[in-house]
Amino acid sequence: MAEQAAAAYQQVMRLMGQPPEAVAAAAGAFAAGGLDGLYRWEIEQLMQSPAPRPGFMAAAYAMLGETDLAFEWLDRSVDSYDSWSFQLNDPLWDLLREDPRYEELLRRLNLSG
Repeated sequence: MAEQAAAAYQQVMRLMGQPPEAVAAAAGAFAAGGLDGLYRWEIEQLMQSPAPRPGFMAAAYAMLGETDLAFEWLDRSVDSYDSWSFQLNDPLWDLLREDPRYEELLRRLNLSG
């Protein structure tokens, strides 16, 4: 399903008006490194922004399994009121749920049970 996910990602890029060169670069990143390559490429693109959205950064690091960096960016997401920090029921965060920092994050957002 990785190929389908990468194709869907590229389609979203097209729909968002990304230039063909960027879509091709994403395809190349996937071809070279699979989904991990695509996530790392996305991180590089986000870091070129003067103010990368913390939630997007956290999501990319979570998908890579880099939990320390994912939590670092989730903390920034909460501090900046990024909407991603309020979507913690999304399955993409499943990789982080067992970490004690996840429950702390929920407490910070007054979302813990």
